[in-house]
Amino acid sequence: MRRVSRRACEEGPLLDDQETEGQRQLHSLLLQQLHTGVDLERCVAKRQRFAPAALYRPFGQQAAGVRSLSQFQALQDGEQELVALRELGLTEAEVQLWLKRETPEQEDKPQGVCAAPGVKQQRLQAIREKIAARAELLSRPQRFATSQPLSRREMEIEQALFQGKDRLGFLTALYHRGGNDQQGAPPPDPVGCLYRDVLTKDGPSSPDSWQTEPSGAGSGPGAGSSRSEEASNPRPQQQEIHINQPIRSLRAGPEGPLTVTGAIESISEEEILDNRESEEGIRKIPRFQSYRPGTPSKVLCVKNLSGHASVAQLVALFSRFQQENRPPVLYRLLTGRMKGQAFITLPDVETAQRALQLVHGYRGLGRPLVLEFGP
Repeated sequence: MRRVSRRACEEGPLLDDQETEGQRQLHSLLLQQLHTGVDLERCVAKRQRFAPAALYRPFGQQAAGVRSLSQFQALQDGEQELVALRELGLTEAEVQLWLKRETPEQEDKPQGVCAAPGVKQQRLQAIREKIAARAELLSRPQRFATSQPLSRREMEIEQALFQGKDRLGFLTALYHRGGNDQQGAPPPDPVGCLYRDVLTKDGPSSPDSWQTEPSGAGSGPGAGSSRSEEASNPRPQQQEIHINQPIRSLRAGPEGPLTVTGAIESISEEEILDNRESEEGIRKIPRFQSYRPGTPSKVLCVKNLSGHASVAQLVALFSRFQQENRPPVLYRLLTGRMKGQAFITLPDVETAQRALQLVHGYRGLGRPLVLEFGP
């Protein structure tokens, strides 16, 4: 009778003796440090790109002297916008060009020789590309420069072999999941915006209720419930947002509209008209001295938005412009350095013009809202 020997299998390495991916990468880094040879290709491979240098100017000269709280907040908001533009690596000429992008060319045209009409648009497009590239760079996950990308199969094998093993866990920072298939979704929006979509109820019964139902308000006077349809591509880990959540607490979410439900308290037109700032008062704010509404479009850019305001308060202002059997009003809030701004997409250009004439200068959210036509 022949005996079967299992010695070959028993002589294999034990699980505790196997080298993890982190240990393998650490050993590779050690060999690179001990390598004393100089090679042009090796030096080029180690070349790293960093963010462009930014000019720092202390905030104090503009706020010197006696100023009111609203004036100081306006100066501080303008300084934050300038700092955000300088961090993009823009020159002072590009910063001034971006701030005056809504100024008509007749007022900005100097005496004598001037540039071609299309040059300004080309420079503005280059600045927009820098803004998008900066936002895309900040949206990337932070990891070591020498972190080794692994395929999905390699990551599964690594996790299956050493699951529950506390063996130099800090070495897991030396490798990461490679490719864009980690979540099975495209990369986030470069601008880093939060999309909120509040849709209407089916079939308003009367003209009075039609004005409030597009924002989700019920038939009762003053308050109601809002209902939002689900996004076309729901994600398994979607950020939860409350309708009364302050805008300053929002964070950039995944691409696509997010569903928001909650109670909406309607705001009458008389209240809006009684709490509006005049055009002269808005122009006294330093950052809005050269205010221009811009070319009419169906997109409104809401600026000077207070961080204490909630999504429900913003929806209550523009919900009256929702029309039956028309596209819903889309609310898009900017976060991060560009906070305090929002884009409202209305059904058509005429509705956007009526919304600008009514809501422009409204002070009910802590600051006078400044509305412009967006792209």
